Amino acid sequence: MQLTPKLNLKKPDLTDSINVQDLNDNMDVLDTAVSELQEGSASIPDLETNDKTLAGAINEIKQTVSDVETNAKEYTDQQTAAIGTKLDTHIKDDVGHVRYAGTSTGVNAMTIATNVIPVNNPDVANPVPKTGSSFRFIKSDGANTGAVTVILKYTNLGNKISASYQVLGSQAKPLNAGDLTNGVPYTLVFNGSAFFLQGSGSGVTSPETNRTTFNTPGTHSWVVPENVTRIVYRAWGAGGGGGGNCRYYQSMGGGGGGAGAYIAGFLKVTPGTTLSILVGEGGTGGSPNTVSGQANLIYAGVGGHSGVVGGFYAYGGGGGATPENRAGYVNGGAGAGATLSSSGGSGGILKINQPKNGGPQAPSAIESQIRGIIASFSGGDGWYSENSQGGGGGGSPSDGAGGLAGPYAQTGKIFTEGAKGGVGGSMGQSGEIGTRGSGGGGAGSYNGSTSLFGSRGGHGFVEIVW
Repeated sequence: MQLTPKLNLKKPDLTDSINVQDLNDNMDVLDTAVSELQEGSASIPDLETNDKTLAGAINEIKQTVSDVETNAKEYTDQQTAAIGTKLDTHIKDDVGHVRYAGTSTGVNAMTIATNVIPVNNPDVANPVPKTGSSFRFIKSDGANTGAVTVILKYTNLGNKISASYQVLGSQAKPLNAGDLTNGVPYTLVFNGSAFFLQGSGSGVTSPETNRTTFNTPGTHSWVVPENVTRIVYRAWGAGGGGGGNCRYYQSMGGGGGGAGAYIAGFLKVTPGTTLSILVGEGGTGGSPNTVSGQANLIYAGVGGHSGVVGGFYAYGGGGGATPENRAGYVNGGAGAGATLSSSGGSGGILKINQPKNGGPQAPSAIESQIRGIIASFSGGDGWYSENSQGGGGGGSPSDGAGGLAGPYAQTGKIFTEGAKGGVGGSMGQSGEIGTRGSGGGGAGSYNGSTSLFGSRGGHGFVEIVW
């Protein structure tokens, strides 16, 4: 007897006799198998139903994703359009921009040719700038010497010209001389009737924010303000005194005093500390020579030095000389201008040794790195006596050039003019006293009735800026 390979049914051989029990067993096996097949076929519709439900859910998810993508694209398109509109509006609205308008022409009545300033009425002959519009420009043609006005030339509107508008500073007041420095950029804002210069506070931008000055000879104290860690100082040394006259030999006048030096530097400071400020005293005038046959020169006083203790000093000019009171001797020599490192020599400037203008001075590299220096100039030499007159004092340097020889002032400089030297006296007259940082003029010759001293040199001067 054999068994079937699948259900293990009994399969008698051809020689075997049929056994009813084997047939019954086979029938039971077949009954069970068929029954299981019937039960399995009944679950097939359920599986199909589940498949359809799952497919529907998947389709709904796909639709939801599609809807989200569509909505996101619509939102993105709306936001992009809104941003583009705002950007276009911002670009077109020039009132919100500070643009470079170019260089001005004119000292006080400035004209600025530009195509970047927005206007309210471009079709009229004299367009008006939009209120709130602003622009930068560079001042040219020199620093202003008084109140300032501005005219706008619109190159993008066929060179139409605006009205003339005032330029105002702090507290809506007109600008003072020197508020606009040549070559410096500034920003103006239009309020509908005038332009306002922008800077700290409500108005003016000046080369100096705060400053204090010292012009009385001696030592002064200055407390460093809160939050100030560096200062800029400018100092002028005092001028040398002028030489006196000669009583008996009227052709022999005294020599002029030399000018003090100038220094501009900076110092690192600590808030609340006290700095010492030195202001040099002008050199005393030379005494007249009244002793007949006296064979020695009388020298006027040398000017004192000025500056901030801890920084460089501006030294004083040399004194002029009163000539010897004897026949055949040359006139009194003039004092030399001071330098960065020393006071000017006294009485050495003669006709054969021409007076010289002052010039730039350079400190050593190490010193300049330690203490800091911006500029330094020597003073002008005093002028020697000539034609019975006392020589004039040397002119003081400014921050842009050395002092001039003889009684001259510096002009047209950035912050301040160099002071004028004292004028030499003619017969019977004393020379004038030099103004700050200059030498006094030498006294003139004797006029038969009086003897005269030389004039004192001008005192020094110190200015601190922070």
